[in-house]
Amino acid sequence: MLIKQICKKLRKGKDVLQIADELEAKPSEIEWIVKAAEPFAPDYDAEKVWEAVKDHIIYL
Repeated sequence: MLIKQICKKLRKGKDVLQIADELEAKPSEIEWIVKAAEPFAPDYDAEKVWEAVKDHIIYL
């Protein structure tokens, strides 16, 4: 869900700080997903971004 929200905001041209503020998250929590999404611009396909980051997600 978070990746979908971030991708939607990236499509609107928002940056890391704006996204973090709107999602009430720390910029560092958003930044790594934004970096992973960059190769998928301008469409920012959430499924492709998920495939790029899923092995790096640590569940708490």
